[in-house]
Amino acid sequence: MKRLFAITIITLTGMALPMAAQVRLEVKPVTSKKDVGGVYGNAAEYVQSRSLAINIQNTSAKPILGITVRWGIVKMNQGGYVSRSSKGLRSGQSAAFGGEESVDLKPLESKRIETSAVEAGGRRWNYLSPEGEKLVGHGVQVLIGDKVMAEEFVPPTVKNAFKELRPVGSDRDEDGKGSGKSKR
Repeated sequence: MKRLFAITIITLTGMALPMAAQVRLEVKPVTSKKDVGGVYGNAAEYVQSRSLAINIQNTSAKPILGITVRWGIVKMNQGGYVSRSSKGLRSGQSAAFGGEESVDLKPLESKRIETSAVEAGGRRWNYLSPEGEKLVGHGVQVLIGDKVMAEEFVPPTVKNAFKELRPVGSDRDEDGKGSGKSKR
């Protein structure tokens, strides 16, 4: 009798498992950094770019409808050399730029989402701290309704900046280009 009771409890507990176990999330950042000329004595300008390759998989035998994949790439203003995209960010402040995608997954189906790139630019000095912007992390959340089913933040400290997600287009200058011009 005790064994039957134990099996019943295990079965009921198994049925109460959260759906988070049914969604698998894998995030790979695609980052590049290049020097863009403008060498001034002991300083050189640079541009960083990052996009995300997000894989989401339904590991259950039932379809999952109404999934929202929320992603963001976090940029920090290091001060000094600042582009228009850092407008509103004080030195040392961070902001996440990203978006949301809606996905429906059939049983055992996987989908890949490739995000838009977010750019940051600045000036690197030989002996001083860099000035401008720096990409400092990224985050992805998988939601069904308002419930977070899976998430990944790299590093975990960028989660606070992720709360007020800005559209990717807002990290561009008026001419549609990314970072680059000094506003001193």
